[in-house]
Parts: sequence; C-alpha cells; structure tokens
Amino acid sequence: MRSTISFKAWRMISSRRNKRLVYKHSYSVSTLPDAKNSSPTMVSLFTPPSFLILAILAFTDLGLPSSFFYSLLTITSFTIRVSAFDFLTFHTHQKLPLSKPCFHLIQSVLPSLFAEQDGEFRIEILRSIRSLILRLRASTYATFKELEKRTSKLGNIEAELTLILIEAEDFVKWLVGFCGECICPGRSYSTCSMALKTLHVLCEEGFFTDLEVEVKSGVLCGVHVELFSPSMLRLLLDRLADGYDEVAKLSCWLIERIKDPETIPWKTLYDTGRELCLSRRADKAEGGARALCLCQHFGNVNGYTNVWEDVWESLVEDVNSGDLQLVAEEKPLHGRLVALRYQSLESY
Repeated sequence: MRSTISFKAWRMISSRRNKRLVYKHSYSVSTLPDAKNSSPTMVSLFTPPSFLILAILAFTDLGLPSSFFYSLLTITSFTIRVSAFDFLTFHTHQKLPLSKPCFHLIQSVLPSLFAEQDGEFRIEILRSIRSLILRLRASTYATFKELEKRTSKLGNIEAELTLILIEAEDFVKWLVGFCGECICPGRSYSTCSMALKTLHVLCEEGFFTDLEVEVKSGVLCGVHVELFSPSMLRLLLDRLADGYDEVAKLSCWLIERIKDPETIPWKTLYDTGRELCLSRRADKAEGGARALCLCQHFGNVNGYTNVWEDVWESLVEDVNSGDLQLVAEEKPLHGRLVALRYQSLESY
C-alpha cells in the first residue's frame, strides 16, 4: 500500500475542474471505504482546505484502493493526519450516528495518534476526540429518544435504532478499556496524558454512571458505562505518584469524583501515603501527599478525619528533635509540607 500519489494525480487534484467537483460534493454526506473491509463509513464532507482535496478525490475520481483513507491517517505529515482524523469524526449535524466501519477505522489509528510526542499535534487530535465524543453523546441520545417513541411499533426501525445504540456503547467501552491500557506502567507521558484527558472528556459529557460530576453540556447521553473497574481504580491510584505532575493531577481528579468511595482500599492507601511522604524523590513525596489528601477528602467514609493533624504533629516532632539538616536527610520534609499545602488549598 502506497501512502503517496504521483505528480500527475496531484496535478489533477490541483486543477480548477476538480476543485469545483470537491465543493460540489461538500454539501452532502459521502461514504468512505473502511481500511479493514469495504463496508461504507458515513463521513461528512465540509468545505476542506486544499490538502484535503487529495483525500476527497481519491474516492471520487482517482480510483485508489479502499485503504487509501487509512494511509492518510498514518502518513508522516502531521497536517494531513490531523485533518484526516477531523474529517473522519466531524459532522455539522451531531445527531447523525457513526457507522461500525467508522468505529473500526478510529480504533485502528488511535494508538498511533496517542503515542505522538508533538504537543501541538496531540492538542489538535484531542480537539477532534472531543468533537467525536460530543457527536456520540448527541447521536445516542437522539437515537434513544427516537427508540422510546417507536417501541410500540413493529418493523425494522426499532432493530436499527437498537443496533446504533449497541455499536456506540461497544465503542465507548472499547475506548475506556483502551485508555486503561494507555495508563499502565511503562507507557509514555504522551500516551498516558492523552488517555486521561479523553477520560475527562467522557466524564464531563456524562458517559460514566459511577462518577459525581456536573455535566457541561445540556444534552444528555444515550449510552452509559462504568469507569471504576477494579483494574482501572488500581491504575489510577498508582498514577498518583507519577513523575509527571499533569498525569498525577488528572488521575486524582477522577478519583475525587467516585460515587462509591468504599471500593478504595483506604488503609493501604493511607499507609502508602505516609510512607511516600518521607521519600527523597519529589514525585513520590507529592504522590504520598495526594494519597493523604484523598484520605482526608473521604474522611467521613474511611474514618481518617485527622490526617492533617497527624501530618503536622509528625512534622513538628521531627523538626524539634535535633539538627534540621540531619532531620531533612533522614526524614525528608517535602512530602509533608506539600500535604499541608494541599490541605490549605482545599480549605479555600
């Protein structure tokens, strides 16, 4: 499979006649072949920039293979990849559902998109993912309401609407599981950060049933899944002491909004937090401070209501016990000072 095009074909694309053809089709919905099979994928054709003329005409005039659109999403050019992914996920009518081949195409390219190290590229991909999630939310809710109206009628409409919801729910479940794999130990910062930010968007749009969060948009969602499986909860807790502050904060934000905090192993978390607070590594010490902050935050559930008093007393006792430099070397103060700072910020 070639991801390039000949100079002659490029001249065809650049011609005025073919540009008029592109804009002629820019008002309709076209079917793009999927990379893995030849089933059509419903994608909107909005008026594209010049470099997307290549993608559009590939399926209208040039007779290129069905894998060509997949090649646009994996080509070395960041600009083409971002535009192709936005082209795949965006639609001016958000209530129009995506097809199963379209979901398959997104699943096939998302790992490589998450792994890119270029910050600006990830920002653009995250913007397209937010657009995709908004479309999933709007289309599934519209389908759900339509299904409610037609439940008493016979025919194929009910089956088709139900299939749309099932396919969307399967994709959301896959997306959550994929994000869980992306935050496993050993994954890169870019992959982990993209996964957590995607989970945040899903949370803010009301996809999760086990999180307490104020939904940002007015439209409700037609499918719902759970985030905090035992494995996901363990992964998020492990990320509290991540070397990247952004990753640790994103993980902590999700855990703070859990509906059923009794599922968290509080004693283990408290003991680990106290131990990490004495670490000489700043990331571990701050991770211990976050763990203690969570214990205090859910003190009414776990019984740890005097965490900050205990931290303050241990800090004063160590400072008064002898030479401050020796104390700082044997029992570092950084983690406990950060814990007290978190408490002061939470009080406001």
